[in-house]
Amino acid sequence: MVWINAENFATAKAAGLLAGPITPLLPNLNRYYDLNAADLNYDAGIPIDGYEAIWGRAQLVISYDAAVVPNPPRTYAELLAWAKANPGKFTYPRLPDDFVGSAFVRNAFYELTGQSDLFQGDLSAAEFEELAQPVVAYFKELNPYLWNQGQSFPASQEQLDALFKNGEVDMTIGFEVGKTAGLVAAQVYPETVKTYVFDSGTIGNAHYLGIPFNAPNPAGALLVIDFLQSPEAQIEKMKPAVWGDMPAVAVAQLSPPQQASLRAVEAESGALSLQELTAKRRPEMKAVYLEWIKNLWVEQIAGQ
Repeated sequence: MVWINAENFATAKAAGLLAGPITPLLPNLNRYYDLNAADLNYDAGIPIDGYEAIWGRAQLVISYDAAVVPNPPRTYAELLAWAKANPGKFTYPRLPDDFVGSAFVRNAFYELTGQSDLFQGDLSAAEFEELAQPVVAYFKELNPYLWNQGQSFPASQEQLDALFKNGEVDMTIGFEVGKTAGLVAAQVYPETVKTYVFDSGTIGNAHYLGIPFNAPNPAGALLVIDFLQSPEAQIEKMKPAVWGDMPAVAVAQLSPPQQASLRAVEAESGALSLQELTAKRRPEMKAVYLEWIKNLWVEQIAGQ
């Protein structure tokens, strides 16, 4: 069994490395999930065709300490102004290595270009680079006001979290929507640490499970995947102390006791509600653009 999505799924599927279709063989998927949902049929624009099974959803969120930043920036434009007024107190993980850093940069495309649907369609490399110019200009302007003056970046989300915990930066970024609440509950972060999303929204995506074509026990892998898609497992991993991951089940298809359990976790976590997140969820881009953005960052933004 493998955890897979986006570019890795595109590569594995094209090379015939995944067993399938597997989704018709998963009872919990066919009972508790909205089979018409976009992310049950496409992964970063790639037709799933039953070769991977959704495991969870995620959305880019920003964590901050309200005692230090009582009014956090609500847009990329406000973030630039805030960074200029607070030099060295913000950064993001470097590209091309870190998925969170890449997501933070590509999320800017929606606000700074004023476009959304274009990035789910087909653009030529030249068209994409033309659209990217205001984004490139923005991050070049932001660079000198970042931590370490933008001359180096955290290698990972974990390193960014450590900078935040130590007070070197005033915000951190991640996809685990309940993780920050779990760290507050564990007293790793102070009670004043909260999460939010930009007014223009943030990218949401999904992660999946697949089975390699040469798996020695595919039947066993199917049983595990089916369990991980069960309402009980989905609600358990939603708990901040466990993972803080967004469930992928269709809430309306759960029994009343299951819905009550989900709402109880949601209420206790202190994190953003699923309703708030869904209202500001932006679509993931096609997989090819993720690679183009990494290249643009390395060639035109890093160290500039």
